[in-house]
Amino acid sequence: MKVKCLTGKWKVNFCSSSKENKLLDYLRAKIEATGPITVSDYMKEVLTLPAFRNYLHEKKTIHFLNCQGYYMSRDVFGSSGDFITSPEISQVFGELVGVWFYNEWCRIGSPQPLQLVEFGPGRGTLTDDILRVFSKLRPTDLKFSIHFIEISPHLCHVQKSKLCSDNIEEDLYGRTLHTKYGYPITWHPHLTDVPEETFSLFLAHEFFDAMPIHKFQKTPDGWREILIDLKNGDLQFILSRNPTAATKLLIDVS
Repeated sequence: MKVKCLTGKWKVNFCSSSKENKLLDYLRAKIEATGPITVSDYMKEVLTLPAFRNYLHEKKTIHFLNCQGYYMSRDVFGSSGDFITSPEISQVFGELVGVWFYNEWCRIGSPQPLQLVEFGPGRGTLTDDILRVFSKLRPTDLKFSIHFIEISPHLCHVQKSKLCSDNIEEDLYGRTLHTKYGYPITWHPHLTDVPEETFSLFLAHEFFDAMPIHKFQKTPDGWREILIDLKNGDLQFILSRNPTAATKLLIDVS
């Protein structure tokens, strides 16, 4: 695998901006400092790298500015982005999910308080459609809150604009606002930040397919992990010479 500035079938230069070049420079520095990285580490960096990162290389601290990962600084959904998800096509999908959620909640006895926890909410469209249903079907005394697990500060504000009327520009993590339907909503970078004692409905739509993965190959000497290294400044796949921590932890050889 060579990664410089890739050209797609429509001859669009995917590495035309300095941001992509800075991200590649950061990956080079990381590999030069620590050795080959896993495919999982590579995916995590290119998807969710923060806007600012320091890296110690050859006893010098290298500063990387504006080398954000894919999801960190822009809206990637819809006609102005790179792909579209089902909630963005029609509100019917989200409303049907809302009806199903409400039905299941009633079927188990309508426990309260209730919280909806969504992983990777995108623009917030799916939850917006679900809340539209809950606002019409809910009992008047419903104690209901929403919790978003979102790694991208930029998408947090996109979601806030979709669901809330508050004009807040600062960091949303740990902050509780109220949606246009009156329900409190809180943003979290990690699931562990969500209250555990409350009955929860979990929602993860097109979320797990974006999770970093490890890549393995079966060899005559056993399972080996495919890593990413440098060759003449370019990124390339290599095969680990020995079992890695991931092969020992994730592959059952019994």
